[in-house]
Amino acid sequence: MRNLEVTTVALTNSATAVCTAQNRASAGALTIDGTVVTAGVAIIAMAQKISITGASSNTGITYTIAGTDADGKTISDVLTGHGAGLTVFSVYYFKTVTGVTVSAAMTGTTTVGAISSSSGGASTKTLRVNSRQADFGLGLYVDLVGSAAMTYTVQVSPDEPEDTVVLSYATDAAWFNQADLTSKTADAYALMITPCQSIRLIITAFTGGVAKLYSVQTQ
Repeated sequence: MRNLEVTTVALTNSATAVCTAQNRASAGALTIDGTVVTAGVAIIAMAQKISITGASSNTGITYTIAGTDADGKTISDVLTGHGAGLTVFSVYYFKTVTGVTVSAAMTGTTTVGAISSSSGGASTKTLRVNSRQADFGLGLYVDLVGSAAMTYTVQVSPDEPEDTVVLSYATDAAWFNQADLTSKTADAYALMITPCQSIRLIITAFTGGVAKLYSVQTQ
């Protein structure tokens, strides 16, 4: 048997987790000074999408976020600025944020955070499975521990972290929702017979508690 397991943690829910309200009169870096910052680095309990919020419109500029993902790989993401009173979210899930820069002068102030809303979300680290199994079979089970309340999806990828063809696994890997484990709110199980290289658990809505993702292969 080849058994793998990953456990989620409580999500961060703060619009100022990375940067408190700031304004810049020109292009440059924001100060990383939010509620989960240590020594200039925002350390998020579980990799989450990063939120950028402001009362004024900044749709004419871009924000570049730099940091690492759930697996510790270096990533960056470029976001078009938010409309007035709105929030935009990164495409990628950040475990740490080391920098946020703006492309031009800002209008009003902006906060940068990690919000556990349905527009945000979080990701576990990647679990590597044995795709070279003679007769591929992968059992997947998600356990919502105790009174945990969340919506989750298990994603699978044909890409592997060691594959040199994938230029940057952290941002280029192709992820697909596992059909039997999509948008679930209770314990669920699935058996896969189509080979994959990697799996992860995505939280799309969070109230509280923790979840565990188990994978089981016969070899």
